[in-house]
Amino acid sequence: GHPELALAEYQGIVAQNPNYLPARVAVGVAQYALGRREEAIVAWESVLTVAPGHAGAEMYLALVRNQHPDAPPKNPPQAG
Repeated sequence: GHPELALAEYQGIVAQNPNYLPARVAVGVAQYALGRREEAIVAWESVLTVAPGHAGAEMYLALVRNQHPDAPPKNPPQAG
């Protein structure tokens, strides 16, 4: 109902305990609810850097990427 409040709450939790992955995933959900797609993707990708294969982060990333299939990848391959 109130993604701004949820985002602030989850960010506070992450600030106190950066290793609490459910809160980090929830930050991404709140960011996405606020229309901040790129910030949400960054949040979920950051979870995967510390917990490869994290089911929640992978699920949300897949959902967002399926909704925006024409969007370029975050880190396009470098030529050369």
